[in-house]
Amino acid sequence: MAETSGLLNRRGVKPSESSNLSSSAYLKRSEKIIYMDNLNLKDDFKILIPNLLERIEMLKKQGVLVQSQPLGFMRLALEGQKNNEEGHFLHVWMPGLPTQEGGPCMHTHVFDMESRVLLGSIRDVMLVPKEDSRGKYQLAGAVCKEEYCLPFKQEGNVNMEVSRVLDVGKGEIYKIEKDNFHETLVTGDGVSVTLMRKYNVDQKDPVLAIPVGIEIPKDTFRRDQIDQEFAWEKIKELLNKCP
Repeated sequence: MAETSGLLNRRGVKPSESSNLSSSAYLKRSEKIIYMDNLNLKDDFKILIPNLLERIEMLKKQGVLVQSQPLGFMRLALEGQKNNEEGHFLHVWMPGLPTQEGGPCMHTHVFDMESRVLLGSIRDVMLVPKEDSRGKYQLAGAVCKEEYCLPFKQEGNVNMEVSRVLDVGKGEIYKIEKDNFHETLVTGDGVSVTLMRKYNVDQKDPVLAIPVGIEIPKDTFRRDQIDQEFAWEKIKELLNKCP
């Protein structure tokens, strides 16, 4: 999208530089944001959307970072939590956002999740890996830190068999249990907003299934790639389209 091309910084960082990544743009999280702890993704939109709009204004003032995710969407932690902690996250999907080189790809989560579509529609595809020395996919782990992500090669090839296809429209909720492979496809015009609740988090690495022939990225994927003014404006604009 031409609208976003001048607002995104796609600069990569070499693994050797990862320890020097600045955390100055991240909220100091010595305390959780607790005065608006009544968020419930199952609420009626007439309650939920104004709650979210008020919350994002507060988070912007607090200096919370709208993150870039390797799978090609923006993420906002709604309760001051870190990525490896439980809580609610707002996801904004739209064309033109930074994506991990070679991605997006099928992946597992290290947590259980339920997610509600607030705008647009998605298709969630669950898959089961089948070991095959000549399989079409290679497995990779992913070191996911607060500031960056970095995939690494694992042994063995697999084929991926589809076990479920779920089309989810506005207002609907879907769930995914940890350690299951899936991929999320945004349907319609390619723009969607989802509200995710993450729970039962394990402190381990997720797994990716990358097509054979695509090189596993050697550079870290930084989460601070999105121009923040653009991100906050876009989040507010799209949330106002949800009711």
